[in-house]
Amino acid sequence: MADHDDVRALDAEAPAIDPPRGRRTDVPPRRRRREAGRRTAQRRRQRRQQAAKVVVGVFAVMSVALAAVWAVIELGGDETIDAAEPTPTDVPAAVADDPQPTVVLATFDETTTVGAELVMLLAADPADGSGTIVLVPSNVVADVPGEGLFQLGETFREGQAPLLELTLSNLLGLDLDGAAAISEQGWSSLLTRIDGLTLDVPEQLVEVTDDGTRRIRFQPGVQPLDGPRVAEYLTFRQTGENELQRLPRVQRVLEALLDRIAEDPDALDAVFADDAPMIDTPDPDALRYVLQSLARARAGDELEVRTLPVTSIGSGEEASYRIVEDRVETLVDERLAASRPTTDGQAGRRIQVLNGNGVPGVGSEVAEALQPGGFRLVETGNAASFDVPRTRIIVYQDSPAQLAVAAEIQDLLGVGEIEVSEVPVSVVDVTIIVGNDFP
Repeated sequence: MADHDDVRALDAEAPAIDPPRGRRTDVPPRRRRREAGRRTAQRRRQRRQQAAKVVVGVFAVMSVALAAVWAVIELGGDETIDAAEPTPTDVPAAVADDPQPTVVLATFDETTTVGAELVMLLAADPADGSGTIVLVPSNVVADVPGEGLFQLGETFREGQAPLLELTLSNLLGLDLDGAAAISEQGWSSLLTRIDGLTLDVPEQLVEVTDDGTRRIRFQPGVQPLDGPRVAEYLTFRQTGENELQRLPRVQRVLEALLDRIAEDPDALDAVFADDAPMIDTPDPDALRYVLQSLARARAGDELEVRTLPVTSIGSGEEASYRIVEDRVETLVDERLAASRPTTDGQAGRRIQVLNGNGVPGVGSEVAEALQPGGFRLVETGNAASFDVPRTRIIVYQDSPAQLAVAAEIQDLLGVGEIEVSEVPVSVVDVTIIVGNDFP
């Protein structure tokens, strides 16, 4: 049931300086989106490699200390103490230094151009063995960096999984580790590799054809289903249901899949054989690791499945949603805090980006560059002119903390002149007017 608490509108009024004009309708090519995703992954790997060097140094010091203790034990008594065998690790390099590997998994219908129809966030916490799955309504409204407000699922049609990942990362304020996409037919092939699943179907599901004919597709009860039937159940749209009412079926399939992975060590090998061609992802090892971790969490009763807190905009099957911001913050605090970017301070990081150079999709490039700093893009649009010579970074407080945020933005973008506006605003903390000097 949708929550109807009041929330702050995302399309809030822009600051007085350089007010935005209408959103450009030209959409950047998919290659730009994929390259942005690859640059994000590359920068993330570089940060983790730097962190890994620190960890290696710490372990080196610890190893010397442990060797000294071992020598004392060996010299001080006749008993021999057998060291435990090291546990082999299957953690892929992409997430080896991540405190909470978190990936996006999107499902799309390859026979239409609707976009992503199912979106989920998969997060594993190696420290305590817990796991989290967040079911995200694809109809949730989000600010697509550089493009404006869209339903989240539409971003997949425009920029594939990398743009969906960037948009969801910005919406939730998280540092995500990649995205994977699988079609409805892909789910059928994947589940066929493990001979389907046994599902507990709680209710009868009926298909209504265009001519009004009703066909019963699923009866209630515990039943083994082959791959195509499980995929049909996963993506089934019953007449009259809204998206939130369909999500419990997604949860049942995911939990049954994780149960199978936990019970059968060969199941993941079967799914990812031949590099899992039905799954479109640049890093299948990272997805495999997260699924394996979630299966262990499920077996240990350490898995939580949540639905992203949203409130309805409209009604019926095609209702859109907005996030309930305070409840989303609570969800992130409780289950996804380790996926928040590390920031140097708590000063305001709500960003407005205005396109002042006329380059299509420049907002996405700015968002990608600012992602490591944990900034939230709450509004994008066009500046009053596309002939802005230099990028302007405008803050609305002259406090040392807010000026430090502006300097951080300047460093991440590599360009920009910092200004302090005398016109206070409450919607954003910083406005970036992107000039001809970017990138």
